[in-house]
Amino acid sequence: MKHVYISVFAVFLLLSGAFSAAAQAIWSNRYGTSSVDVLKAMQPVRAGGYLLSGTQGSAFGGSAFFLVRTTATGDTIWTKKQRIRQFTRVAATDLLCEDNAGHVLLIGAGQAPAPSGAVVLLLNQATGDTLWTKTFTGPDAPDFVDLAWSPAQDFVLTANVQGHPYLLRISSSGQITQQVLLDYSPTQAGGVSRLVRGTAGYWVLLSPTVSNASATPKAVFVSDSGVRGPEYATTLTLYYNALSPGRGICSFLPVEGGNFLVVTSGSITKLSPTFTTLWSRASSTYSITGALGFLQAQRSTSGNYVVVGISRASHTMSIGTFSFDPQGAYVGSKGYFGGLDYGSDQNACLQIAPVTGHFVVGASLGADYHLMALAGDPVLAATPPARSAGGRLYPNPLNEQELLTVAVPVPLAGLVTLTDTQGRVLRTWNAAQVAKPNSSSFQVSLQGLAAGMYYLCLEDAAKSRQILRVEKR
Repeated sequence: MKHVYISVFAVFLLLSGAFSAAAQAIWSNRYGTSSVDVLKAMQPVRAGGYLLSGTQGSAFGGSAFFLVRTTATGDTIWTKKQRIRQFTRVAATDLLCEDNAGHVLLIGAGQAPAPSGAVVLLLNQATGDTLWTKTFTGPDAPDFVDLAWSPAQDFVLTANVQGHPYLLRISSSGQITQQVLLDYSPTQAGGVSRLVRGTAGYWVLLSPTVSNASATPKAVFVSDSGVRGPEYATTLTLYYNALSPGRGICSFLPVEGGNFLVVTSGSITKLSPTFTTLWSRASSTYSITGALGFLQAQRSTSGNYVVVGISRASHTMSIGTFSFDPQGAYVGSKGYFGGLDYGSDQNACLQIAPVTGHFVVGASLGADYHLMALAGDPVLAATPPARSAGGRLYPNPLNEQELLTVAVPVPLAGLVTLTDTQGRVLRTWNAAQVAKPNSSSFQVSLQGLAAGMYYLCLEDAAKSRQILRVEKR
């Protein structure tokens, strides 16, 4: 059966030369087994390259989860299949997250991908071998919605549990260490959606309902200590769907100036720090062919917002990216893939290669899944203002035993922040504590972090910032 998928896909590409020529691949790889494989998530790895996860079977379940580790150019390093003995069928979700040691947490479902089914958590080593597996069964099983690795060295998740929305923390050993109840109001439990890192805590989007109906979510802040803080109403329209990634919110990203980007299937919206709408663009305006649904979004190396989407019409489908500048102006689109629409087995993921600026698109098409790099935006090296911190780092690269020396010509203020290549905050230091008043340098430790590329953000008293790159070996 699989050769039929592949043959039909190839014929469609030949018949749609104008579309497939819209974006020339810098590199491209196809993956899969003799059965149908559905890609659900793509995670950049701190040591370089990508991790792909999904289900060997169909979007509604199969015999095993799969994990594929690739190089930065998509070549396969290893492939793992993971079966769970007590389940005849499993289904991967879009939740995949790496910790500082290179371990990766994958979340899936047993029997069927529904909130009332069994939930499976697997922590895997950097080699793909499983460290531990935890299952939750029955009606009280958490419905996990979003996942992140925190500066406190644990996993932070949003979940609906027993009819109520929560923010949870799970240790690297799989223990739930914190539960913060996030009911929408005293009289409405509501449902939880995506989370994003804020200052010393997380912003969480909440829907007033979990029924398959349109609703207006609000944003609630939860501190790292688990205290519910400020909350803001939005003007977003969310169709809360229990089977959709993010329950209807495809992406929730922090962007420049303390603003946020929210992507649903029907729109891309920029919100202010207080969650008022700055601009919004409907996906229906930009369709390549047929009805377009937006999926995952990322910020490009030039500061633009890039979202991948799938268009469907007359039993055919196409995958492309759509770019907008920070003011909401449409920059353009690129079509990448095309083929026959087999229903629910199509999916697309997007990452931005930080060094080259390439748009790296992962996509499920028929029976196989693909990874392709296309020319992206320029990699802009921000020129520091005249009064910037102007720091230097050495040794760079550094090893596990070495301390990183930060040399700065002007006094620092606020926090010194270390992030990975995707902007996730890994560590913070108080500048007043680590930088002595009469010294032009100070030292910080990167011990415990996996080998890879990181970014150190410095800020001086004039609020000028500089971001410096450091490599750990």
